[in-house]
Amino acid sequence: MNRRALLRAGLAAGLGAALLGGALALGSWARGPSKAPPSAADRPRLVSLAPAVTETLERLGAGPQLVATSDFCRERSELPRVGTVFTPRLEAIAAARPTLILTTHVNGVSLAAIERLAPTLDLPWLTVTEVASSVRRLGIAASRSAEANALAARFERELGRPAPASGPRVLLLLDDASGAAGYWYIKTNSLHGALLAAAGARNARPEPTEAAPRLSVEELLAVDPDAIVILGADEKPGPPALFAQLERLSPLRAVREHRLGQLRAARLLDSGPGLLDFVQPLRDEVQRISGSMP
Repeated sequence: MNRRALLRAGLAAGLGAALLGGALALGSWARGPSKAPPSAADRPRLVSLAPAVTETLERLGAGPQLVATSDFCRERSELPRVGTVFTPRLEAIAAARPTLILTTHVNGVSLAAIERLAPTLDLPWLTVTEVASSVRRLGIAASRSAEANALAARFERELGRPAPASGPRVLLLLDDASGAAGYWYIKTNSLHGALLAAAGARNARPEPTEAAPRLSVEELLAVDPDAIVILGADEKPGPPALFAQLERLSPLRAVREHRLGQLRAARLLDSGPGLLDFVQPLRDEVQRISGSMP
């Protein structure tokens, strides 16, 4: 997503007031999971400002309840695109007449402007525990609790596994050929960090961090992982450009012992339910490049 832009200024007072009246009844239950959802006749008109939310609603069978999505959502391409949580197009959101707006939480982003349009669910979506809880809340909002409970349980079961104590020390790097400027890596306290643990490997950088997960060349050499897997959000054939840069760092064990791998897929870097489909492919790649380790 484009995180550089700030949230636009609030909508004119009359526009927000006109839309709030029809949304108040829904707002009383949407903000808490203990209330009963509306009947099928009154099912909500949902606007999703997060690709993970849109993908989850599709998995739950609630895609037809969507009336607009973010600019970066892959599903429901026929629907209006209404910006992102960083740069919402407020007039377009209002035109969709939502009864509930959904987004994933981003620190430092104010939701005041979109909350004037309709009740808003700001869902935490960084860890397995947060995602499982948020999926269940989406199930309540979309009257798909049974499906949501099953999906949340799958997140907990498949991505909640601890890393094996004897697993190889693997570093996941993003396919960003920045070289001397540093290397983006997958931190352990993230969904993709949980993916690595579920794939049977230890994170070579095990310390949780809230800072930008970026390593300098010197830090990468100090970490010296057993193996490195490069993740790419496409399906380009051949080795990523980052391979050539890493292969020049001969002090790295992963380079000396030819333990560089890659995993590439269109949804690999997404954080929706599709991430569950990559546990086995990542496990296979880790085993391929590190299976003969002593």
